[in-house]
Amino acid sequence: MSGRRRRIKCYVEQVKDFDEYGVTLMKQERGVPLARCLIPETDLEDGQQVVVAGIGMIERFQQTVPLGLRAQIDSISGGVVKVDNIYDCTAGGPILNPTSNRFVGMITSIEKDSWLKSGRASFCPLTLSSPLWIKIGQAMQRYLAERLRHLPVQTL
Repeated sequence: MSGRRRRIKCYVEQVKDFDEYGVTLMKQERGVPLARCLIPETDLEDGQQVVVAGIGMIERFQQTVPLGLRAQIDSISGGVVKVDNIYDCTAGGPILNPTSNRFVGMITSIEKDSWLKSGRASFCPLTLSSPLWIKIGQAMQRYLAERLRHLPVQTL
C-alpha cells in the first residue's frame, strides 16, 4: 500500500459534553474548518460518521473521505487525537499497536455498517464494554486527563 494521503477539512456542527475526556464534535454544512484531518485512501460513503472514543469526537464528512487498509489518523483538532496502526479486523476484533505516548483515541464505529462497503474494512467497532476497549481505556485515562487539562477552551 502506498503512503499517499489526502487532507480534508473537518467542520463543527455542535459541541456538547460527551464524557470526562472531551466533547462531541460534528460537521455542519456551513462553518469554519475545525482542523485538517490527515487520512489515507480507500472509500467511505458520503455522510458516514467516524466516531473517535476517548475524547468523544465525531466527524461527519460531507464528501467522500479516503480511508485506508491501514488507517493512520495522525491528528484531529491540533493533534489531540492520534490513532496509529489500526489494521483489518481478524478473529472478531481489531489488531492494535498503540504506544503509550502516541495513542490517544480510537475509531469505535462507522455509521450504517461496521465494515466499509468496499469489503476492505480497516475498522472493527468496539463497544465500551469490550475487554479490549476496557484494557485500552484504563491505559489511556491518565494520559487523556493530562492532555485535556492543558487544552485551550474554545467557544463556538
